[in-house]
Amino acid sequence: MKTYYKLDIKSKKLVEELITKVESEGCFDTTKLKKIKKQITFFNFPYKMNQVIKVLEDNKYPQDVGEVLWYKLPYTIDRFKSVVDNFSCTNIADNDAPTTPQGLVTSNITATSVKLDWNTSTDNREVAYYNIYKDGSVTATRVGNTATISGLTTATTYSFKVSAVDTAGNESGFSTVEQVTTI
Repeated sequence: MKTYYKLDIKSKKLVEELITKVESEGCFDTTKLKKIKKQITFFNFPYKMNQVIKVLEDNKYPQDVGEVLWYKLPYTIDRFKSVVDNFSCTNIADNDAPTTPQGLVTSNITATSVKLDWNTSTDNREVAYYNIYKDGSVTATRVGNTATISGLTTATTYSFKVSAVDTAGNESGFSTVEQVTTI
C-alpha cells in the first residue's frame, strides 16, 4: 500500500512538472491538465494518468507512454517520467494554420501608396507574420496587422488580400479582397 501511495505522489509531481513545461513553452492549453492534477487521488491515479496521456495524444505529442495499469504502475510511471523529462514543444508537429485574417480595410490612398489594416489572427502556437498579396502575388510580409504599400502606379486599380503564417509555416486562408484605385 505504501508503494502505491508513493507512486500517487510521484504521479502528481510529474503532472505538475509537465504542466509547468507546457506553460513555459506555450505549446497548448493546460486547463485540462490542471483539472486532472486537482482530481488525482490514491484510488484513481492510474485512470487520471491515462487522461494526461490522452491530453498529450490530443495535442499530437509523438511519444507513446502506453496505458497506465495498476499492475504496471512503477514501469509506466518511469516511462511517463521520461516523457516529462524530455518534453519539448518542438517535438509536436504543428499542422494547424492560423485563423483567417478578418476586417481588411484600406485607407490613406495616394497616387503611389495605400495603407492596409486588418484584425489579428490567432494560432494554436503563434502567428509569425502576415503575407500581403497585391493582384494575387505576395508583395510584402509584416509582423503586425497594418502595412503601407508603396511604389504603386498613379490611377491604377489593385486588389489586396492578406493571410497569416505561423511559426511552422502553415498559412491561413485569405482575407476578403479589397479593391483600391490610386489617385
